[in-house]
Amino acid sequence: MKESTHISHSYLLRLQPQHGSGGAHILTLLEDPMIMDFIAPWIIEKKATDKALMTKKKQWKDETRKVLALTSLGLLLPSSIAVGLLIGYLLDKIFGTRPWLLLIFLFFGTASGLLSLLRGLSRLQDEKEAEDTEAQ
Repeated sequence: MKESTHISHSYLLRLQPQHGSGGAHILTLLEDPMIMDFIAPWIIEKKATDKALMTKKKQWKDETRKVLALTSLGLLLPSSIAVGLLIGYLLDKIFGTRPWLLLIFLFFGTASGLLSLLRGLSRLQDEKEAEDTEAQ
């Protein structure tokens, strides 16, 4: 049995030119059953190709998002430590309490970075488990 060649008019309208006088002639030609039998397989193939490209694009976006999330996690701990060191250094310089505020804020920065790192890793693990359950 021949595959169905029913194509929606909205898809056909997207294929035809949006301006000029040629659009009415194309629509008249597309209403002819012989021409539709000739053109329908091409349109069906184009729709399948479009769908495959969208799937690949979505996969690429998902992978890119994961890489960026891991990159941000890698920078989270050192940046938190650096911020703690900077704040401690500046406060020590202002109050003349060298090196106590530096050490205290170094500890706060490290603790903050570790907590944020653990939260981020937990979130990534939850997303991975959700993807695994969707795949099954």
